[in-house]
Amino acid sequence: MSFSKNKFSIRGNSLPIINNVSSDIYESVNEINEVEDDQHESFELETGIDNEHLVLCNKRIDYELRPNELSHVCLYEFNSDYRKAKITVSDKALFASDSTPRSVPRRGRPPNDRWLFQTQHPQYSSHIIIRRSFRVVPVLIGPSIPRAEREDTEERYARAILTLFYPWRSVLDIYDIHELWSNVLKVRESAFTARSDKVINNIQLLHDCKRDRDQDLFQLVNQPLPSKTIKYTTQYNDANVDDAEEILALLDETTDVHLNLLNKNSIECCGARERMKREYLKSILRNIILSERFSHINNNNNPFSDLILSNCIIQTTGGTESNVLAYAANRQDIEHIRIWQYNLKIQKEQMRRMLLYGSKEQTSEGDMIIDKQFSDPSCADVFDDHTIDCTMSVINDPQLTTNVSSMNFVKTYNLNYEQAKIFESIMCHIQSTILYQINKDVKHTKPEQLLMYIGGAGGCGKSRVTEAISAFMAYHNRTHTIRCLAPSSAAAVGIDGLTIQSMLHEGRNKTYDNHTLTQTDLSTIETEWRNIDYCLIDEISMVGCYMLARLHRITTIAKHTESTIPFGGINMIFLGDFVQYPPVLDRPLYSNILSPTDTLANTMNTINLTRRRLNITERDIQCKVGRALWLQVNKVFFLTQQMRNKDPLFTAMQARLRSGQCRDDDYNMLCKRIVSSDNDVKSLGQSPWNLAPMLVFRNEVRTNINNYCVFDESIKHNQLPTVVVANDRVRNHDIDNTDLRHFLLSLPDNKTDGLPGYLPIVMNMPVLITHNIATELHISNGSIGRLVRLVYDNDNENLHNNSDIRNPNFPINTKYIQTPLYALVELPQSKLSSPLIDLQPTMIPILPEQKTIKIDLKSFITPTQKRLLNNKTSITICRTQLPIVPAYAMTTHKCQGKTLTSGIIDLVPPPYAKSDLANVYVPVSRFTSADTMAILRPFPQSILNQKPHPDMIIELERLNKLCNSNE
Repeated sequence: MSFSKNKFSIRGNSLPIINNVSSDIYESVNEINEVEDDQHESFELETGIDNEHLVLCNKRIDYELRPNELSHVCLYEFNSDYRKAKITVSDKALFASDSTPRSVPRRGRPPNDRWLFQTQHPQYSSHIIIRRSFRVVPVLIGPSIPRAEREDTEERYARAILTLFYPWRSVLDIYDIHELWSNVLKVRESAFTARSDKVINNIQLLHDCKRDRDQDLFQLVNQPLPSKTIKYTTQYNDANVDDAEEILALLDETTDVHLNLLNKNSIECCGARERMKREYLKSILRNIILSERFSHINNNNNPFSDLILSNCIIQTTGGTESNVLAYAANRQDIEHIRIWQYNLKIQKEQMRRMLLYGSKEQTSEGDMIIDKQFSDPSCADVFDDHTIDCTMSVINDPQLTTNVSSMNFVKTYNLNYEQAKIFESIMCHIQSTILYQINKDVKHTKPEQLLMYIGGAGGCGKSRVTEAISAFMAYHNRTHTIRCLAPSSAAAVGIDGLTIQSMLHEGRNKTYDNHTLTQTDLSTIETEWRNIDYCLIDEISMVGCYMLARLHRITTIAKHTESTIPFGGINMIFLGDFVQYPPVLDRPLYSNILSPTDTLANTMNTINLTRRRLNITERDIQCKVGRALWLQVNKVFFLTQQMRNKDPLFTAMQARLRSGQCRDDDYNMLCKRIVSSDNDVKSLGQSPWNLAPMLVFRNEVRTNINNYCVFDESIKHNQLPTVVVANDRVRNHDIDNTDLRHFLLSLPDNKTDGLPGYLPIVMNMPVLITHNIATELHISNGSIGRLVRLVYDNDNENLHNNSDIRNPNFPINTKYIQTPLYALVELPQSKLSSPLIDLQPTMIPILPEQKTIKIDLKSFITPTQKRLLNNKTSITICRTQLPIVPAYAMTTHKCQGKTLTSGIIDLVPPPYAKSDLANVYVPVSRFTSADTMAILRPFPQSILNQKPHPDMIIELERLNKLCNSNE
């Protein structure tokens, strides 16, 4: 069978650069990635002259090479009015007699008009164009056409409209490289047909309908409404009032009169739950203040009870010029933003190509890259003197260098006996694989697929083994044959790898169930995994069955193998500790949903039969596949020697804590670490505790502690209290209702996609990044740095005291900044190949990000208001804010995989919290000894005796048996 590939392309223009801040500074990074991902062109394999000849073709090629008679037809009408069909014998006879279609005397309906493609078309000899008997409505696939009036997507809108409704054969027919798309649209829109104008208006109408679907809720909380008198003689009256404030008051009054409208049990339960949460928060803050952690706040004359109960922090005096953190932007700052964005994007892509292909210059097609997608003519003169290091890393042919033995790496990385044993086992397999690839025609046989699990408690040196393996592969020029993955960006940074999610090619708002891989996706997947022989996955406890099944699907596609071969035959090495935190919204790999004796083939066959008989969801099916994949692991090692912890008593206590068998002496040992004048830790105001991070269970607690720490530091350094305020909008409009705005700003950042409403800042404070900016460069969610500077737009909105956004819990003289341009953060762990212009090597600019967030207003509106809205209580907002939060305190989830030199933990479980051994074990196991750990307050002994999940116990027993059988 012969294949011919015809390449056609339309090259889009680069976004124009304006003197002011470009709009993409505030555009969501995820939205940009979504658009870029969906701009890949797809082709279909279709028959050519006969069934033995196949060609690559698509709708664009059909339109570009349409007959000359249809030159006046736009792309939308071409797909609506005409169709492609295989040429028949009668068609050939018709075109043979006359190249112009003509009517043939015959009975019945006359044939539809038909034409030949242009000769360059790959199906010129086999297919023709026929006018449809009835028009159809084309379905547009890909990113939706944006609203006409939206400024930040004005160019995308104009480009889409011109592409669909103005006739063209190449991009130069509709676009001048010296003009903006929006300007071209204004000139050419008069040439649109009446039918095209109607479709364009309908597209806009569809946007209006989507915009207005929250109209009732928005009117209730944000717009004045006409008033009618409510008569209390009726049980329920759906009346409107003059404005939002009067509605809220009136509905509250209605609630008081008609108590039968309320669900009393629900309200009482919710009220009790909220009271317990508030008491939990107050108790933590009370203990922190008693421990003298906020030493400068404590020294003030404010009543102690008022400080605790109302969360009111005293005002501070203004700072001097030498310690100013926030600066108003100038023209140079705006120019720097453009240059930094450009350089960061290039370095990110280069590092990703290095991780994927072993070369900074290799693209997904294996060619040398020309960064046209990053080109910006207006910045050419700027980048001449600030070029990026693009040195290519050469990928050598498979070979084995024997002058350095694996023992050298054992000594270099100081591996203990257990670590060295695992390392030697993996190295032997790698060497066998290399010898097989070099000498396939000799007597070497292909080694059996390696499916290995390396387990052990936290601090046993699993990451050290990973470092040694990576170093061995790098020394032998084999980095392009191993892929390091992790389920979180923080874990991926720890192993210099990528996230598993980034390799699944599902994109934003796409799921496994409804996502179909395009031809471009398939080509990219094959290229990314073409050279991969080994895959290492860290933090396996956070990988669920569903995620593992999706990875298996990708690797099977990439390697062109049967689905019954685990991971397409790639050698897999899993590392992690199941006692630590489990996956989020997924089933743990130890879930007892299959028999341990089930094979992958048996599971696939059983699922196919069950799917026909039972109503089972696709997700449940994939979870079973993931569990079956995990059961194929047949080589197991456990690390038992503690490398992080040098305290024998502390180590023994942690071992008993893992199984929920702590003794009284373990509890007494930990009680000695409680902050108290009678114990080892006297005060948190002393070194090292005054700089140590605090580990807590809840985001609300973490936020309040951070706020106290920031304002305490402001007093210490005599700085003006400063808070960066998020910009919230609804349907591209500002929110006028003050109560609603305060409610949204006060939400914890875990409910607003990591973008805080209020962001208190102080010079040199530790900050935690909440978004993945460039995981490849170690600038990702969970990265901790130091805030150096904040630059904001100096406009009239940045007032000293703005009543609309002012928080009563903050100092009276707080300065509120509403339009930040960027924050400079020092990230020592960042891996830039070259420093950014005018910045130190570890200085990273963090720009505001924009996220669309769905907010539930149940706690904001009354039950009666909820009924008036027909139980519709959610609203969608667009928030713009810096993706950082203070890092004086953090949740225990953020510390997994880290070693802390010192820290303070709170072991009192929050109310209504689900029992989980990881909540206690993970923070306690982060320290090198008990002396480096302080415990905030007394805690119940029962939390030390929490048992692992029964399924986990069974799975660990199974893995231990495999480990013993391997010895």
